[in-house]
Amino acid sequence: MSTYLGVSKPVRVKLPEPSDFVATREMTAYLHEMGAFETAERKAQRDAALVGLTTVVEAWAARVSVIKGADGLNGEVKSQVRVMTFGSSRLEVATPDADIDLVVIVAKHIERRDFFSALVGELIANPFVTELHPVKEARVPVVKLKWDGIDMDVLFARLSLSHIPPSLDLTSDTLLRNMDEQSVLSLNGCRVAEAILRLVPDPHNFRLALRFIKAWAKRRQLYSNVLGCFAGVSLALLLARVNQLYPNALANTLVTRFFRV
Repeated sequence: MSTYLGVSKPVRVKLPEPSDFVATREMTAYLHEMGAFETAERKAQRDAALVGLTTVVEAWAARVSVIKGADGLNGEVKSQVRVMTFGSSRLEVATPDADIDLVVIVAKHIERRDFFSALVGELIANPFVTELHPVKEARVPVVKLKWDGIDMDVLFARLSLSHIPPSLDLTSDTLLRNMDEQSVLSLNGCRVAEAILRLVPDPHNFRLALRFIKAWAKRRQLYSNVLGCFAGVSLALLLARVNQLYPNALANTLVTRFFRV
């Protein structure tokens, strides 16, 4: 059994030089000057928004479960619904202007029409919610909204299970059995984020290097999948592979190797 991550052996496993530590500290300071990190206040606001939305979603799921006679599932709301983030929030590389991407994962007795009717109605009536736009006909249906000024994209995924297990392994392909295509697509973001974090040798330096590369792409106006350029997840996947090839590299080396590879 291989002792390395990825489909091939690392290219280089040499430990960092003292100059690499200096360069990485300078890169970190530069990123702070650029405003690539969230302030404590902004992070607290985003965390509060996520907690607020999760509370509404869990209350909605509990009510739907009671109506459909499924309220006894393990006696816990979490056996019926789970709210999980993906993208920059899950990878912990969110910038001050980043939105929150999340998916509402439910047991099979809760249907998509419940999500786009009852839940959307409750969100419209919530005083923290503004600019709510349900997009039901998209390839990946989404509800776009602002919670207390924080942009959110909320997806919906319905499992083919009667309840959600406490230890939900999103990377397992068996989870996708008997799921509808839209739910599978909605889960993709979470599955990719979990796989990336599981397969990178050094999450700390990976995150720091990813912040730098995303900042570079935005400065060069190369950060827009809508316009045919890189999406954040594309850059994350590419960098994750570079990190596998150079597992002991610090963030500054990962950045230079990223462009060489």
